[in-house]
Amino acid sequence: MKSKFKVYLTAFLIVILGCFTSVYADTTNDGTEVGNVNLNNTTDNSAKVGNQLSHPEIGWKRYDDTNKNIDYKGDWLEQDHQYFLNNKYIYTNADNDTVSFNFVGTKLRIIGSIDVGRPNFIVKIDDKTYNATENGDLCYESIVFQELNLTNKEHKVTVTVPTITRGNVGYFILDAIDIDSTGYLVDPSATVATGITLDNTSLNMNVGDINTLTAAVTPDNATNKTLTWTSSDPSTAFVSNTGKIKALKPGKVTITAATIDGSNLKASCEVTINKMANSITLNKDVDDLLVGETDKLISLVSPDDATVKDVIWTSSDPAVISVDNNGNITALKSGNALIKATVQDGSGLHAQCRITVQ
Repeated sequence: MKSKFKVYLTAFLIVILGCFTSVYADTTNDGTEVGNVNLNNTTDNSAKVGNQLSHPEIGWKRYDDTNKNIDYKGDWLEQDHQYFLNNKYIYTNADNDTVSFNFVGTKLRIIGSIDVGRPNFIVKIDDKTYNATENGDLCYESIVFQELNLTNKEHKVTVTVPTITRGNVGYFILDAIDIDSTGYLVDPSATVATGITLDNTSLNMNVGDINTLTAAVTPDNATNKTLTWTSSDPSTAFVSNTGKIKALKPGKVTITAATIDGSNLKASCEVTINKMANSITLNKDVDDLLVGETDKLISLVSPDDATVKDVIWTSSDPAVISVDNNGNITALKSGNALIKATVQDGSGLHAQCRITVQ
């Protein structure tokens, strides 16, 4: 009987201590830690609500609960504890206390502590409300809420604890906040953008061309002037995160720059992409006509998918040879003249035929 009790006790301790044990990494001066491994050393992020997560996963950044950009309203207290980030946590045991912050990014995790009797709580991200809880089997430094599919912009987050159950563990704990490793918590005193303009609202480009749009964000003292750049058709024109456009194939696209500081401002440029002709030939290089005779010249513009294949026809001496818009020529009097066909795409490509009239 004693042997069985020892086995049960050992198994119980392994489970509990496995959840309690964690190794704390040094943090940077701003209280953040960037993840470099995933939970259980998996290839992709695998942590879920309820898992202990002592460090952020790859692609995540962790902010301590004391970060200056986190705002607490109500009777929040700080408690030392060896199993939490920086050996402490912040908690409340009063109804309707709130914690709020703004962040730029696409995903959010709230790190707290799970235990039997811990309260339910409400998370509001922008205009969407989520219900969550810290009630469950004891596990420190655990994910108590996550949202992984947010738009890359500034989000306002408020966590409210409506009702606290009085008792030894009936309080809500906040230990840390995880967001995108490329995101950040927003300074509540930041100045948001009020306007955005581009140096061009329309562009004409050729396949293979590279051009860069420049954006101006106002006011000059806007705290966050970072922009996201998007193309309405990346297969036609790609745009980098600095506004550099590469024309890939003929067509029309809209390139848009948008603020991410919560102002939701946008500016766009309409881009037309052409494929330039690389050669033009005529069905004749020379021709002999008698006065009064007619003939027709035919142009062939390559490649076949060139955007502009129309040509302009001209005669070096219209008194000798006239030519219309379709390449039809008429011999008017004896002499010599050059008939030239020029591609109308601005490339300057042309071909010509020498005509002798007798």
